[in-house]
Amino acid sequence: MSRILIKNGTIVSMDRQTGDLRGDLLVENERIAAIGPAIEASDAQIIDASTMIVSPGLINSHIHTWETGLRGIAGDWTMPQYVQAMHRGLATHFRPDDINIADLMGDVSYTSEVTRLAAVLLAPSINFPLSEQPTDQMVLDAVDTAIKP
Repeated sequence: MSRILIKNGTIVSMDRQTGDLRGDLLVENERIAAIGPAIEASDAQIIDASTMIVSPGLINSHIHTWETGLRGIAGDWTMPQYVQAMHRGLATHFRPDDINIADLMGDVSYTSEVTRLAAVLLAPSINFPLSEQPTDQMVLDAVDTAIKP
Protein backbone atom coordinates (compact mmCIF):
# COMPACT_ATOMS: atom_id res chain seq x y z
CA MET A 1 0.00 0.00 0.00
CA SER A 2 1.34 3.40 -1.01
CA ARG A 3 0.95 6.04 1.75
CA ILE A 4 1.92 9.70 1.79
CA LEU A 5 1.47 11.94 4.83
CA ILE A 6 1.39 15.67 4.15
CA LYS A 7 2.27 17.18 7.55
CA ASN A 8 1.56 20.52 9.19
CA GLY A 9 0.07 22.30 6.19
CA THR A 10 -2.50 25.05 6.08
CA ILE A 11 -5.44 22.98 4.86
CA VAL A 12 -8.02 24.90 2.85
CA SER A 13 -10.99 22.58 2.39
CA MET A 14 -14.15 23.04 0.36
CA ASP A 15 -15.88 20.69 2.80
CA ARG A 16 -17.85 22.45 5.55
CA GLN A 17 -17.53 19.46 7.86
CA THR A 18 -13.72 19.36 7.52
CA GLY A 19 -13.32 23.13 7.47
CA ASP A 20 -9.98 24.92 7.26
CA LEU A 21 -7.23 23.98 9.68
CA ARG A 22 -3.53 23.64 10.33
CA GLY A 23 -2.86 19.93 10.10
CA ASP A 24 -2.13 16.78 8.16
CA LEU A 25 -3.53 14.96 5.16
CA LEU A 26 -3.00 11.23 4.60
CA VAL A 27 -3.11 9.77 1.08
CA GLU A 28 -3.45 6.00 0.66
CA ASN A 29 -3.34 4.42 -2.80
CA GLU A 30 -3.81 7.81 -4.51
CA ARG A 31 -6.94 8.65 -2.46
CA ILE A 32 -7.41 10.99 0.50
CA ALA A 33 -7.76 8.70 3.52
CA ALA A 34 -7.78 11.20 6.40
CA ILE A 35 -7.55 14.87 7.25
CA GLY A 36 -6.89 16.08 10.78
CA PRO A 37 -4.80 18.17 13.14
CA ALA A 38 -2.23 15.40 13.84
CA ILE A 39 -2.24 12.10 11.94
CA GLU A 40 0.18 9.28 12.86
CA ALA A 41 1.39 7.13 9.97
CA SER A 42 4.92 5.91 10.64
CA ASP A 43 5.08 3.84 7.45
CA ALA A 44 4.14 6.75 5.14
CA GLN A 45 6.38 8.95 3.04
CA ILE A 46 6.37 12.34 4.82
CA ILE A 47 6.01 15.69 3.06
CA ASP A 48 6.65 18.76 5.22
CA ALA A 49 3.96 21.26 4.26
CA SER A 50 4.64 23.73 7.08
CA THR A 51 5.10 26.57 4.57
CA MET A 52 2.43 25.38 2.13
CA ILE A 53 -1.30 25.51 1.47
CA VAL A 54 -2.93 22.10 1.02
CA SER A 55 -6.17 22.03 -0.99
CA PRO A 56 -7.67 18.52 -0.71
CA GLY A 57 -9.31 17.41 -3.93
CA LEU A 58 -8.38 20.56 -5.83
CA ILE A 59 -6.20 19.74 -8.80
CA ASN A 60 -4.58 22.49 -10.87
CA SER A 61 -6.91 25.25 -9.83
CA HIS A 62 -5.87 27.55 -12.67
CA ILE A 63 -5.59 26.49 -16.29
CA HIS A 64 -6.12 28.41 -19.52
CA THR A 65 -7.90 25.79 -21.60
CA TRP A 66 -8.54 28.26 -24.43
CA GLU A 67 -4.75 28.38 -24.96
CA THR A 68 -4.39 24.61 -25.44
CA GLY A 69 -3.59 24.95 -29.14
CA LEU A 70 -0.99 27.60 -28.35
CA ARG A 71 1.02 25.59 -25.80
CA GLY A 72 4.73 26.12 -25.87
CA ILE A 73 4.87 29.42 -27.70
CA ALA A 74 5.16 31.65 -24.63
CA GLY A 75 7.54 29.67 -22.42
CA ASP A 76 10.23 32.33 -22.42
CA TRP A 77 8.01 35.43 -22.48
CA THR A 78 7.90 37.95 -19.67
CA MET A 79 4.48 38.83 -18.24
CA PRO A 80 4.26 42.10 -20.23
CA GLN A 81 5.23 40.22 -23.42
CA TYR A 82 2.57 37.58 -22.69
CA VAL A 83 -0.18 40.15 -22.09
CA GLN A 84 0.77 42.09 -25.22
CA ALA A 85 1.14 39.12 -27.57
CA MET A 86 -1.55 36.84 -26.16
CA HIS A 87 -4.34 39.00 -24.72
CA ARG A 88 -3.91 42.06 -26.90
CA GLY A 89 -2.79 40.09 -29.94
CA LEU A 90 -3.78 36.46 -30.54
CA ALA A 91 -6.85 36.50 -28.25
CA THR A 92 -8.46 39.28 -30.24
CA HIS A 93 -8.74 36.92 -33.22
CA PHE A 94 -10.64 34.22 -31.31
CA ARG A 95 -14.40 33.96 -31.89
CA PRO A 96 -16.76 32.25 -29.42
CA ASP A 97 -16.73 29.03 -31.47
CA ASP A 98 -12.92 29.08 -31.53
CA ILE A 99 -12.83 29.41 -27.74
CA ASN A 100 -15.37 26.61 -27.29
CA ILE A 101 -13.32 24.25 -29.47
CA ALA A 102 -10.09 25.25 -27.70
CA ASP A 103 -11.75 24.77 -24.29
CA LEU A 104 -12.95 21.31 -25.32
CA MET A 105 -9.43 20.38 -26.51
CA GLY A 106 -8.10 21.63 -23.18
CA ASP A 107 -10.74 19.66 -21.28
CA VAL A 108 -9.82 16.44 -23.08
CA SER A 109 -6.09 17.08 -22.66
CA TYR A 110 -6.45 17.94 -18.99
CA THR A 111 -8.84 15.13 -18.04
CA SER A 112 -6.67 12.55 -19.80
CA GLU A 113 -3.96 13.48 -17.28
CA VAL A 114 -6.25 12.94 -14.27
CA THR A 115 -8.46 10.02 -15.33
CA ARG A 116 -8.21 8.36 -11.91
CA LEU A 117 -10.02 11.23 -10.22
CA ALA A 118 -13.67 10.87 -9.31
CA ALA A 119 -14.71 14.20 -10.85
CA VAL A 120 -13.19 17.06 -12.80
CA LEU A 121 -14.76 20.47 -13.25
CA LEU A 122 -13.27 22.91 -15.72
CA ALA A 123 -14.64 26.41 -16.01
CA PRO A 124 -14.92 27.84 -19.51
CA SER A 125 -12.88 30.84 -20.61
CA ILE A 126 -15.43 33.33 -19.29
CA ASN A 127 -12.76 35.97 -18.71
CA PHE A 128 -12.24 36.30 -22.43
CA PRO A 129 -12.41 39.86 -23.84
CA LEU A 130 -15.73 39.46 -25.64
CA SER A 131 -19.21 40.89 -25.30
CA GLU A 132 -21.67 39.43 -22.79
CA GLN A 133 -23.71 37.39 -25.29
CA PRO A 134 -20.82 35.25 -26.65
CA THR A 135 -19.57 34.73 -23.09
CA ASP A 136 -23.00 33.47 -22.03
CA GLN A 137 -22.99 31.09 -25.00
CA MET A 138 -19.54 29.78 -24.03
CA VAL A 139 -20.82 28.98 -20.52
CA LEU A 140 -23.85 27.16 -21.99
CA ASP A 141 -21.58 25.25 -24.41
CA ALA A 142 -19.34 24.21 -21.51
CA VAL A 143 -22.34 22.92 -19.53
CA ASP A 144 -23.71 21.08 -22.58
CA THR A 145 -20.40 19.38 -23.28
CA ALA A 146 -19.20 18.82 -19.71
CA ILE A 147 -16.69 16.00 -19.46
CA LYS A 148 -17.65 13.54 -16.76
CA PRO A 149 -14.91 10.95 -16.13
